[in-house]
Amino acid sequence: MGWKLEESVGNESGKVKDRIAAYLQGRGLDLGCGPWKVSKNESFKDNCIGVDVFPGADVCENITNLDLFKDESFDYLFSSHALEDFFYTEATLLKWWSKIRVGGRLILYLPLTRLVAKDMGLENWADFYPNIGEHGGNPAHRQDLDPREVKRMMERVGHAELEVDEIRGDGQEYSFLLVYKKLSSSALRLAKTVSSRTAPKAIVVRYGACGDMLQTSPVLRLLKEQGYYVILNTSNTSGSLEVVQNNLHVDEIAVQRRNQVNPANLQEYWGELAKQCDRFVNLTGCVEDSLLIPDRNMYKAAAVLREKAPEASDIDLMHLVIQQYRKMVGPKNYYDAHLERAGLSERGLNGELYFKLEEELPAIDFRQRHKDHFVILWSLAGSAYHKWYPWFHKVVDMVMVKIPEAVVVSVGEDACQLMERPESARCLPRAGKWKWRQSLVMTKYADLVIGAETGILNAAGCFPTPKITLLSHSTHDNLCKYWQNDYCLAPENTFCHPCHMLHYVHPIGVHCEQCGLTHKEHQDDVLYQYGEGMWSCPTVGIHEDADGTTPFPLCQAQGIPPERVFNRIKEVYEVWRSKRLVGELARIP
Repeated sequence: MGWKLEESVGNESGKVKDRIAAYLQGRGLDLGCGPWKVSKNESFKDNCIGVDVFPGADVCENITNLDLFKDESFDYLFSSHALEDFFYTEATLLKWWSKIRVGGRLILYLPLTRLVAKDMGLENWADFYPNIGEHGGNPAHRQDLDPREVKRMMERVGHAELEVDEIRGDGQEYSFLLVYKKLSSSALRLAKTVSSRTAPKAIVVRYGACGDMLQTSPVLRLLKEQGYYVILNTSNTSGSLEVVQNNLHVDEIAVQRRNQVNPANLQEYWGELAKQCDRFVNLTGCVEDSLLIPDRNMYKAAAVLREKAPEASDIDLMHLVIQQYRKMVGPKNYYDAHLERAGLSERGLNGELYFKLEEELPAIDFRQRHKDHFVILWSLAGSAYHKWYPWFHKVVDMVMVKIPEAVVVSVGEDACQLMERPESARCLPRAGKWKWRQSLVMTKYADLVIGAETGILNAAGCFPTPKITLLSHSTHDNLCKYWQNDYCLAPENTFCHPCHMLHYVHPIGVHCEQCGLTHKEHQDDVLYQYGEGMWSCPTVGIHEDADGTTPFPLCQAQGIPPERVFNRIKEVYEVWRSKRLVGELARIP
């Protein structure tokens, strides 16, 4: 019969209590119980504690906050149709899991929405629960939970045995049931899908930084799922090792120091690696050397065009070079490019990050302290000249005045401290103070992540956290196409966007009165051979100081003005505020 609005009475746990009776032994918690605590048997009355914000519950408390209970003090934890009311699903599961004894059970009974059921290939998908925003749906719901994703979260949460995995769509049920038995106190799953050295071996080579490694992670997952013993050969580039730390789909990491292998001998080196495994996948340069072009290559291309058209101006040559690269790259997605290079047919997958419980708890505590605040995590700068936003302070000024609930946390490397605001109750400068992993974890727990095309924004792409990527060299399709809650901003009225180039050379003063831009002259004599006076990143002066006008990349300084960024922040904030208000009101009896 499925779901019907007129027959929805709220007591969902009553539909499954007989099925789970065998697991309700000992001392337990019923989280989000309302007036229908799952254990009504008098013999269990004192052993089942109901927790809810509703008056009348044994403990009147938000079910994401269980600090009043000792860790590993319960034999079971049951929750029915409640987990979907919160954004931080995995963090909530971590909290719950920590309260269960080894040998105890986590019992989750959750609504299965129509679109998720359809995506799972269920024939009766229309009989399941309405999706968020549909008629009859619970306004308190924050997420349409997918049982497949919940199971992936549990793989990361703890060392567990999945005892019950059921889609319950008969009669008046429109839900899924998961029962996990806790096997150890380990915060991170100890056993991997395949960990035996007797399994077929796959070696994946990927040198690069944070974003590159995150774009590699879908390949690692799929190879693991195919039964390979996965060895990752990677560099010790800043941020790359932190990104693959605790990755459940990597059995070994072989770190290759910079220039450990002579660049001239890399092909021979890779050939030897290929002989040592059953499958060899080389992902090095699959984006940055083919879809993103280093600025030195722009000089080479411009020099060639100069010979063909000696009368052409610098800006005309720039137009031609950018158009050439733009045509070559088009809408190709970076994550898909990795999968394609690996010879895998799947597309549309995002990056993956894994954290230990002890890494997540500070972030969870931070959110608890700021539970009434709209927390903005701002990534100040990246590895290239165009990967930072010059109007940070202006935007924050507007946020401070117009969004009183906002708290801005700025992160980055030590050098980014020069860009930060002084610390206050609502501005928290953490550049150089937070370790890299701390910043990565916070991309899960912030209400909004903002920044240029940096590693932090790539990390935020792994999670449903709303994010505003201030695009520079890439397009939405290139980078953000598969990200959830994407609010990216592309430069407007900027002829050079997207350039698909990486700009590592700082442009300096030769101002062109004709085009109004600042041309780049290189201080590196080596690069002069590609065309003296040529430039790879058009700039515009935006700040008058003692030394005159400071040039900044056109895409960031002019293409994304501070008003556009603030308006997009306000858009995300209004969604956050409305969900928060609806959620609070929905809990009033």
